Amino acid sequence: MPRKSSIIIYPFLNDRKGDLSKQWYVEYQYRVPDSDKPFRFRIYEGLSGTAKERHNL
Repeated sequence: MPRKSSIIIYPFLNDRKGDLSKQWYVEYQYRVPDSDKPFRFRIYEGLSGTAKERHNL
């Protein structure tokens, strides 16, 4: 039996394994039930400072 597609994948922080020289982002994804096409968004804004400051946002 095939695996059921989820409608939303909750936001998560991609911290690039803690590397501050790379650009961090928050990613989330959702799927419209009528179509099977997923929509993925990445937010790069507002993630600056030290690693501790970035994780606390």
